[in-house]
Amino acid sequence: MHLHSLADLLRPGIHHSDTAVIDIPVGQPLSPVVIATIDVGDRSLDVDFTPDGSRAYVTNADSNTVSVIDTATTAVIATIPVGNDPWKLAVHPSGTRVYVTNYDDYTVNVIDTATHTVTATIPVGSGAGKGADELAFSPDGTKLYVGSSNMLQVIDTATNTVVETRLLFFGPYGIAVSPDGDWVYVASWTGDYVRKTRTLPNGASVEIGVGNSPTGVTVSPDGTRLYVANADSNTVSVVNTATNAVIKTIAVGSTPLEVAISPVGTLAYVVNQFGGSVSVIDTSTNTVIKTLKVNVVASSIAVSPDGTRAYVTDRDGGTIRVMNLAPLLD
Repeated sequence: MHLHSLADLLRPGIHHSDTAVIDIPVGQPLSPVVIATIDVGDRSLDVDFTPDGSRAYVTNADSNTVSVIDTATTAVIATIPVGNDPWKLAVHPSGTRVYVTNYDDYTVNVIDTATHTVTATIPVGSGAGKGADELAFSPDGTKLYVGSSNMLQVIDTATNTVVETRLLFFGPYGIAVSPDGDWVYVASWTGDYVRKTRTLPNGASVEIGVGNSPTGVTVSPDGTRLYVANADSNTVSVVNTATNAVIKTIAVGSTPLEVAISPVGTLAYVVNQFGGSVSVIDTSTNTVIKTLKVNVVASSIAVSPDGTRAYVTDRDGGTIRVMNLAPLLD
């Protein structure tokens, strides 16, 4: 059962009828806590850190901008105009560029992180159907995988041109690339599966059945596990990437959209959009060990490279919630 499209979930004013915020039990420590709130633009949807953790970039879909945050001061130091309805972004592994998908324009903007300016605009998709959305780099940063319309496209980041297009016959949502660069995982919201495809041109693929309306997909740092957020099941599927079998289904909060894994791979953080919370999963047992309140309609989460902070986007409030994760690392 698909309660909404993902486009609905990322628009303001859409709520589940069964929304609930899970409280931390009385007497249980409240940390990690929200330690700062950063005002950005309207309808903040996605966030990512530079490799050194000194900057965070945020898409503001209704402002048609990207905010640049100095993570040491939590101040917005630049606001960059981009295309129409920017949804997702990814910082290049070199830290020198940020790639931004503009949903309504069917384009990808390339931002120079030194000058905070757009240096290239790359057309993607067919101009019809699902707009430009998810994206993920190959580990070496030479390729960028972008989902748009009913296709997965590969961008050569040296030339910023599309060099391969693969028809999927579904609107792609979450995208992740394995640490060895051999596989790309693409979530099918309507099909309730994740397609695993060889990154070689015309590579073979397999479909992995998961929960209802899979959105975010994330591969563990060692490449052995795939974590899939199932928005309409309120679960996370854990997939053994060697066998392509679901080995655990974890109940989380209402409408999980994304999973971020700690740099060392021991914890997974699930942002529950209409639960106003973040579920913390111990990846050694694949069980929820804490549920942390953020009290916003959250759409995305990113963990800092040192693992001590998480940035959570507030879709309706146009802010970033900064969470202190250090107590979880003790």
